[in-house]
Amino acid sequence: MNYKKDIERLKRELREAKELTIKLEKQLNETKSRQNNLESNCKHQWGETKYDPEEYQEAVYSHLEGHGSDPEPIYNYYPAKKDRWSRVCKICGKKEYTYEKAPTKYEPKF
Repeated sequence: MNYKKDIERLKRELREAKELTIKLEKQLNETKSRQNNLESNCKHQWGETKYDPEEYQEAVYSHLEGHGSDPEPIYNYYPAKKDRWSRVCKICGKKEYTYEKAPTKYEPKF
């Protein structure tokens, strides 16, 4: 019967897909660990600091909706930007972000 063969084939493919997923996740974790080790051992030469604002959705309260003792607040979301600066290492390509400025020179603080 084709139905039983289809089920067995599906089970086999699913098992193979799960095994491949586990193998690839392990490989990804090892690669990320290796990258972190290389970046931490790099003698960073930072490039120019650039203004690189972070975009996000800001929630603004609109009104309450519902009746009785349990109304729910309704929010509207608007695009907004937060001041942020970035720099990239010329050697390893590591990118760092900061939201702080040094108070005396008013330059980004890393």
